[in-house]
Amino acid sequence: MQQQNQEPAAIVDEFRLTAAQMVFMINAEESIKQAEEEGDEQFFRDLVESTEYKALFGAMSIDQALDRYELMSS
Repeated sequence: MQQQNQEPAAIVDEFRLTAAQMVFMINAEESIKQAEEEGDEQFFRDLVESTEYKALFGAMSIDQALDRYELMSS
């Protein structure tokens, strides 16, 4: 049985955003809040399909990006 050993830094990095990702989320925060309040799921689909989001976040889901953003901004 293979044991998984992750360095503490690697574990922490799983819950962080890069500086560029943080800037993106900060700039989109008001629009995100409004879309959440209105239940505008199309906004989120369009956001993750945008060229900028894909370039910064790759295949990361918007839910994961939001969770990381909330953890880092609190």
